[in-house]
Amino acid sequence: MLLVEFADFRCRYCRKAAPMVERVLATYPDTVRLAFIHFPVVSPDSGRAAIAAEAAREQNRFWAMHDALYTLQGRPLRETDVRNAAASLGLQLDRFSQDLRNPALVARVQADQDQARALGISATPSFAVNGRLVVGAVSYETLTALIEAELAATRGERS
Repeated sequence: MLLVEFADFRCRYCRKAAPMVERVLATYPDTVRLAFIHFPVVSPDSGRAAIAAEAAREQNRFWAMHDALYTLQGRPLRETDVRNAAASLGLQLDRFSQDLRNPALVARVQADQDQARALGISATPSFAVNGRLVVGAVSYETLTALIEAELAATRGERS
């Protein structure tokens, strides 16, 4: 089963949702896969944060940068902050700096944003479970109820 999260690293509700998403994944370790979709809409820093996460992905450190970017909320996001986070994660800084300006990564973030808009996403965080969309912040209970309903549907049960 696929859980899709549409999020913005500058969104305080997304930061608050991150532990809940981890809890969901821990509850369904063999059942639920997570796809993170960038929807950088909160501030001008949002796009820069998304590209930084993608630059970290190029070195297999997306989730570590994901967590680091959420800790940088509450103040303007400077390139030095992003570089310091990258250094603390052990990334190759020259490569990371080049990737921050990589047009392919910019296009990847733009494609995520376009996908979210095409689906009618208007708030972060938003989630989709097997294509069933829930726009806005939701509780653990709400998300797991949706997952359980989808699991029941795949087993042919009535929910």
